[in-house]
Amino acid sequence: MIDNDSLSGKALEIEISDTTQDNRKAKPYKLTAFSLRNYKAFRGDTGWIMIKPLSLLVGNNSAGKSALYQVLRMLKFACERLVHESRFEDLSALEDLSGDFTDVCNKDTVGQEVLFRFRFSAVEEPSEDLTYQISLGKAPAGDYGIVKRVEIESDQKSWDLLDYYESTNLFFLTWKGKKKVPAEIGMMVQSVFDALFDFADSIRIVSAHRVVPARVMQLTGTRPKELGEDGSQSYNFLYALAEVEGQELDLVNNWLGRFGYTYFWKARGKNRGEFMLKNKRTGIESNIVDNGFGISQSLPIAVAVSSLRGEMLLMDTPEAFLQTNMQSEMGDLLVQGAQKGCLLVETGSEYLLLRIRRRVAEGKISADSMSIYFIEEDESGSAICREIGIDQEGEFIHRTPQFKRFFSSDFSDMEVIDQIRLEKYRAMYQEEKSPKNQT
Repeated sequence: MIDNDSLSGKALEIEISDTTQDNRKAKPYKLTAFSLRNYKAFRGDTGWIMIKPLSLLVGNNSAGKSALYQVLRMLKFACERLVHESRFEDLSALEDLSGDFTDVCNKDTVGQEVLFRFRFSAVEEPSEDLTYQISLGKAPAGDYGIVKRVEIESDQKSWDLLDYYESTNLFFLTWKGKKKVPAEIGMMVQSVFDALFDFADSIRIVSAHRVVPARVMQLTGTRPKELGEDGSQSYNFLYALAEVEGQELDLVNNWLGRFGYTYFWKARGKNRGEFMLKNKRTGIESNIVDNGFGISQSLPIAVAVSSLRGEMLLMDTPEAFLQTNMQSEMGDLLVQGAQKGCLLVETGSEYLLLRIRRRVAEGKISADSMSIYFIEEDESGSAICREIGIDQEGEFIHRTPQFKRFFSSDFSDMEVIDQIRLEKYRAMYQEEKSPKNQT
């Protein structure tokens, strides 16, 4: 919850017109789901994407998976600008993330509005919901999208918030200062802003393109607040935690142990050092850059998961550069991370997903605490997001034909190989039984 005394840099001031309610505090809510409409590859509504301990996005390349969490990256950026009191009302400030309105709006719905929706539940009464939505349209001049409507909904009643507020930082509002805000609306808006800000501030991101470590690293000795989308601060984080603060990250040690290594630092002058690996079987020591690429590419993920303290972690292709057995091990790492925060993961690994399904069947993670979303194309080529349910035995509940084909290529190849082998054996058998060979 954000302290109302510090709203200038966080949530924004809301005046309540009913003086009898001045001493009432906004009820705490938390973000539970989000959805998009007419956004990029999605023509129409994506449906609700639930914020759970573990949510997986799967689908073919360029299907639209990245678009689903790109909006959360935009929200994080808007939150950071809000803290620094930098305001913007269109997409120009987010051009590097989103492009202009023609890039954001689905190509088949050009001229329509793009809709961002967020659903919140009361902390003490989860059945009590609020929905907050922002409609984005093309600006009168230029190519950038601008906020057209902002609404809040509760108990099937909705209010147009632009009657009392003006858009700032795309997802947030500020009071116009001219019109009194009814107490009912003011309290709901304050609750939404507090929850939206808290969620956005908690977002951590690990992208698919992770840094290649240097042989000798410059080390500050200070624990960084974030690891960087490319994981570039992972080694500073580990050094500060272990060498300066005397702590260890068990999940990181366990992850390297799955490769057969432990790690240590070798000093190379003041504030400089090498990240070294020691083979647990042979005792041979080597710099991380002299080992398999999969280790250095997956280490930032292990650090990010291990350092979670209730935050939201967005992760793209955690299985990159890992062999199939280690992709399965990555599934275990995500299950462990789901006990420390919330993970939204884009993946194409059947091995990773299979390991998670196994852990569900074993009772290591509840089916209710995770979601699987499959992004596929309809007949017109528009992206559709479908939730693929999973039961307590780890079995899929709602598999679509495209979802079945998505993970069936290896089985199809094996079937073809078996068919070819069968035909060869049949031909050999027929050849042996021919009258020519019998004589």
